[in-house]
Amino acid sequence: MVGLGLSIASGVQTTRLIGAGVASLHSLLDQLPTVPFYAKDRMLHFTNVNAAMVALCGVPRASLKGRGASEFFAEESSDAMTAVELEVMSTGRAARSRMVHVAPLHAAPVWLLLNCWPIVEDDGEVAGVAAVGHALPNSNRKDHGYRRVAEAAAFVTQKLSSPIRVRDLAQRAGVSISRFERDFIGVFGVPPNKYVAMVRLEAAMDMLRGTGDPIAEIAHACGYADQSAFTRRFQAATAMTPSEYRRSSIREAARR
Repeated sequence: MVGLGLSIASGVQTTRLIGAGVASLHSLLDQLPTVPFYAKDRMLHFTNVNAAMVALCGVPRASLKGRGASEFFAEESSDAMTAVELEVMSTGRAARSRMVHVAPLHAAPVWLLLNCWPIVEDDGEVAGVAAVGHALPNSNRKDHGYRRVAEAAAFVTQKLSSPIRVRDLAQRAGVSISRFERDFIGVFGVPPNKYVAMVRLEAAMDMLRGTGDPIAEIAHACGYADQSAFTRRFQAATAMTPSEYRRSSIREAARR
């Protein structure tokens, strides 16, 4: 997916953020003027915001602390951000490259690719969320195309266990396959078939790291035809079988 120029923001290996490390992450991201970052508590009130997030909102930094998104964004935007954050809070797993149309009450609207992680404390309890955004260019001029891609990407996430065909996605969007593919490449840098494959793989990696579910169940939940097909594609992408990846993740977590 579209990279943010930060290994911590790529989301490929990072499923959770440790609460004590959020301040350090904030300090790092405060130096990046085009990468909005925020953290929220269990009530989804802002606890940390970087300079880019302050600029996006168009209000002083102090005004954001301890308050919710509904006070600074139009209802549709606030609801979209909250939906991603509640998903992360309830599942305990990251949500990556979610397209959100952000319409601040005091600044110009923009389309963001939002990456959101749960913040966990030492006891494993989810204490809040942290998010990093990547602003898409020409948000006003490309609004219709971005909305098509956002709706299709949301559909893919919701229907990951089902067969997903590009022609069906294009038909749902009401455009030709070629137009739909151009829109998708413009946002994610890859055509929709590769995007679906990447989302399936990321979801499988999250489940292997974060659950004890049988591999066959994970394969089905992520839309693979069977465990053998899942193993082949997973190994081709990661150079490890799903079992090897799970064992490696467990060893890595034990060293922290």
